[in-house]
Amino acid sequence: MPLEEETLPLWLNVVGGVYKGRAYGLSSERNFHRLTCGLQGIGTSATVQNEELEEMQRTVQQLSRNCADEREKRKHEEKIRDALRNDIDSLKAQVNHLIGLPRSPPKSHIYEDDESGGNNANDEEDEGEPEDE
Repeated sequence: MPLEEETLPLWLNVVGGVYKGRAYGLSSERNFHRLTCGLQGIGTSATVQNEELEEMQRTVQQLSRNCADEREKRKHEEKIRDALRNDIDSLKAQVNHLIGLPRSPPKSHIYEDDESGGNNANDEEDEGEPEDE
C-alpha cells in the first residue's frame, strides 16, 4: 500500500487541488497548508531517508577503514625511517673510526719502492763495471 505522502498529491491533483485549505472528498479537519509546508525540503519517504542514512553509514565505514590503513602505513614508514637512521648512524661511526686510524701508504708506492730500492741484481752489476764512453 502506498504511503499517504505519495497518494495525497495524486488525490489533490484529481480533485482539482486545495481550495481555502480544503479538498473535495477529504475531511474538513485536514490542514493542507501545514502539511505541505512541513514536507518541503525533506524526503517524502522514510525509505529514501533510510537509504541515505545507510549510504552515509557505508561512507563513514569506508572512511574509517581508509584512515586505519593510512595509520598502519605511516607506522610502517616510521619503522623504515628509524631503521635507516640507525644504519646511517652506524655508518657515520664506522667512518669516524676509520678516519682516526693511522694511514698506510698506497699500494702503488710500495711497488715503486721495491723496484728502485737497490735490491735489483742488475743494479749491482752496473756498480762494479766501468761504463764505456
